[in-house]
Amino acid sequence: MILDPRYFGLDDLLRRPLRRDKWGADTLTLDIITDNHEPLLPADGHWRPSHSSLYGRAEFSELQLVQDSFVAQDGTQVASLLIRNPSSDTVFVELAPRWSHKNGPSEAGWVHRCMPPLDDLLIHLPADACIARNFTLSVATTQEEAFKNATRWFFESRPAAVHVQYFERWCASNTLLFDCPDPWLTRLFAHSQALRWRGIAPTSKGTDPRASFDDANFDAPRDDCPAWDALIRERLVGASFTGEVLTLTPDNFLGLSSFCLQGFHNTTIVWDDPAHPTDTYEDGDKGLTIYHGRRRLYNQPTLTPVTLPLVGSSGRFRGG
Repeated sequence: MILDPRYFGLDDLLRRPLRRDKWGADTLTLDIITDNHEPLLPADGHWRPSHSSLYGRAEFSELQLVQDSFVAQDGTQVASLLIRNPSSDTVFVELAPRWSHKNGPSEAGWVHRCMPPLDDLLIHLPADACIARNFTLSVATTQEEAFKNATRWFFESRPAAVHVQYFERWCASNTLLFDCPDPWLTRLFAHSQALRWRGIAPTSKGTDPRASFDDANFDAPRDDCPAWDALIRERLVGASFTGEVLTLTPDNFLGLSSFCLQGFHNTTIVWDDPAHPTDTYEDGDKGLTIYHGRRRLYNQPTLTPVTLPLVGSSGRFRGG
């Protein structure tokens, strides 16, 4: 294993700052008022494919807030608020939600939303205490389905953690890991796969990574970008699999001195240009190296086509 999934997962590569001037979600505005009767606003936040997080802290009481929000695969909008009082005094907190949708039928279908009862929105939080409050909204074709989805997420004790588990299981079955010297291209590879998680199919044309970002902003990859994951797998690496035979027809159209594609039918494909003295991936090899699982199968000094069996191999490979 050349690339550690802990550092090359979509949530890691695509994590970026998030700025919002309110708590809540698309259909929810949540005002948070503390002892001094001033609304407490988010200070900063982060976005990643699995969920978004906002953070805030009250100036005088030092009350700490974290909000995680996401849209579940069943379409339910979820905002989960965690409030902690690190002080030695009891702090009063008022949560004032305002929804843009009411329960009942709408043009999009049946709507059902869940939020804490009034007593749980007016909180006297003891010293060193921590509480959680969930807000959910589901739109479905039937009243029963909307109710089921909204209430299911409302009663989760840690909805964001559950959703991250779903996301990671999807990634394990549907994504590959990729690295190269160009961080813009590495991010685009991950971004293209994250679009598929969101149900967006990227296009397949394009050869300039920087053109896939708005205003050359590293934190703003375009949703209408080319399918860079497919371009890298099918053209740069040229990887295909028939039966138990792996075929590579690489085309280094971006002029990369090194790259690594990991997870394609349990293989890791590494290119490390022998003209560069550094061992980029510290695997002791230069040139084109292929691993199956943790086993090194093949190495050649050039980035040229190669075909090799992955099962029942007797060590006879065909390279070009």
